[in-house]
Amino acid sequence: GKKKMLCIKLLTQFIFFNIILYISVWYVLTNYYFSYPKDLRWDWKEIYKTNGGELNAKQIGETIKGLHQQKHPNGEPFLIGTATASHQIEGHCKPTESNWCRWEAQGKTQGLSGAATDALRQFDDDLPKRMVDDFHFNSYRFSVSWSRIQPKGPTYFNETAIEEYVNMVKKLKEKNIEPMLTLLHFDVPVWFEDLGGFEKDDRNVHHFVNFSIHIFKKMHHLVKKWCTINEPNINTMAQYEDGIFPPGRNQEKAGVVLYNTLLGHARVYKALKKIDATAEIGIVKHIVQLHPHSEYNIAEQVLAHVGNQIQNRNTMDFLMKGTFKYQLPGKEWTTKTNHEVLNTLDFIGLNYYSHFHMKLNYAFIMDPTNQQPFELGNLNKYEETHDRTLMNYTVYAEGFHAALHMLHDDVDSNKIPIYVTENGLSTKSSSMRERHNREYMYAMMRAMQDGVNIKGYFHWTFIDNFEWVEAWNQFFGLYALNRDTLERTLKKGAHWFKDFSRALSNQ
Repeated sequence: GKKKMLCIKLLTQFIFFNIILYISVWYVLTNYYFSYPKDLRWDWKEIYKTNGGELNAKQIGETIKGLHQQKHPNGEPFLIGTATASHQIEGHCKPTESNWCRWEAQGKTQGLSGAATDALRQFDDDLPKRMVDDFHFNSYRFSVSWSRIQPKGPTYFNETAIEEYVNMVKKLKEKNIEPMLTLLHFDVPVWFEDLGGFEKDDRNVHHFVNFSIHIFKKMHHLVKKWCTINEPNINTMAQYEDGIFPPGRNQEKAGVVLYNTLLGHARVYKALKKIDATAEIGIVKHIVQLHPHSEYNIAEQVLAHVGNQIQNRNTMDFLMKGTFKYQLPGKEWTTKTNHEVLNTLDFIGLNYYSHFHMKLNYAFIMDPTNQQPFELGNLNKYEETHDRTLMNYTVYAEGFHAALHMLHDDVDSNKIPIYVTENGLSTKSSSMRERHNREYMYAMMRAMQDGVNIKGYFHWTFIDNFEWVEAWNQFFGLYALNRDTLERTLKKGAHWFKDFSRALSNQ
């Protein structure tokens, strides 16, 4: 009996001390090592109640306008507009010229882009009727198609294609709409991809630099705001980790490719500044917060820490500190220092949509060869009760507010201002679209009230378009598209944003 009692006592002590050890390790790692965004929650019922039961479009628009004028008393307007990408809207691409068109032809997408929205041919109708008359936009973010401008190789330029963009910009300016031009938004020429793209150390970067210089010389007298590259972190992960974007190599080179892509940004910035020092040049950063499914699970905290370092931290740490870390245990471990990238931002663009939770897949422990180490999604009970978009993320305006603060902390937005270069949702629900617009614009207003210097907002996107791998199965547009007739129809859920845009631009 005494031996049994002693064994029970020792076992109890062992369990107790292990629990204390676990809690101690958890506390130290959580507070002194692990770094991931908190799962921020606002009391929306109270917010609506405080604001008279609604979030009024005109009131929020006028408040944002007033906050901007306080920060910029020189009369510089807050930019309000929509964002697009050439491959998603222009159509008529060729598999021998565009890497994305070749990807479609290989059956790697859920459909073909075809004529897309036929944006260039429809522009003379879209500009006055929709951008100006409906929304009173004062800015428009778009990208030029590298593959259409340089379809045959690094020494040939399609000047006719360039002239189309020049004419489009002139028409924008005639309507007092300021252009923001993106030089690289995912699609590249086939010849560049076949040379290895940004895989080959930095040996191919000069092709992107030369292309950018050529476009800049043609248009810098018309365009003052330039984005070098759109979402380099998202693109490289999709290309070289997930393998769902071309070239789909899945060869665990995402870190090297991201590093070289960011070198491309820095070299383009410096080359263009030598031509016109007054140009404003930045890069577009995508932020998606990754949280542990359980705040008390050390393994899930590790997953969230690693995920956020790769998705949200390494790009900004490199651009602001010159230190690049792409550390994915068991797959890729790239660490470099290069101060060439420092001081290459006049502004920073933020693309933000939502957040995810990371949940440990316990089957991975037993079968690491055939199982993924984690599940990614909106997995907690709170998310299960909230609006879920067709891209399988939830409406999460708190995260938008947090992302704006994250960038502000990274760059000091009073020195390097922030433009929201993409924000929107894919849904067929009018009520969800309106709710998203109300709450995300409210969140942006709160960030500005906190002192974050936000100088513009571009809604993603203008018209339902070709959504990369998902093809025509996503619906981000303010306007619906009839693909047979190319007719555009303003969505019911977009009316709140129309009223907001009109109040903000005050035209």
